[in-house]
Amino acid sequence: MHKWVKLNQKDLAEKFKASHAKQVKQAELRGEPLKSNDEPPINEFDRSNCLVQTDKPNEMIELDSELGKWLGFTSDKFSGYLWKVGDEIYISFIVSEKPNQGNLNKLFESIWSHGWTVKIPTPFLRMESICRRKGFEHTVEFDPHSGDYINVWVKKPYDMEANRQQSDADCANTP
Repeated sequence: MHKWVKLNQKDLAEKFKASHAKQVKQAELRGEPLKSNDEPPINEFDRSNCLVQTDKPNEMIELDSELGKWLGFTSDKFSGYLWKVGDEIYISFIVSEKPNQGNLNKLFESIWSHGWTVKIPTPFLRMESICRRKGFEHTVEFDPHSGDYINVWVKKPYDMEANRQQSDADCANTP
């Protein structure tokens, strides 16, 4: 069962302001300066009546585990781990053992084919570039573990044929 905490407007505004200032600094360090008055998009909650999920039941998906194999998340293709939270799979700090072989795209397709949403929190620049190219939406979520807001790139499951067409277009445009 999920545990939800309702934040009042003042508490949320303070947390958001502090988090946004931190994000501006991080963006500047990456060479992508944001104006301090730019407000990052938020889609996981309404700030005027904020509900923040604080205790999600979750499951780590390890390489070569039963679920990992089922998704194609195996040690011959990747290192790292995934997190399954409800109908969402968080991909964080994975490394392709065979870059440019289409394994990440196949992992995305496998996750989406099972009806799960792919979420990529605070990606490195290369992964962020992949997210943009694949049509992920940039969002901001509250992370109860850090007590801060984090950038998360999100893409929900969709028609597999449309995904294959996008993948074919990506391959045709890759030098």
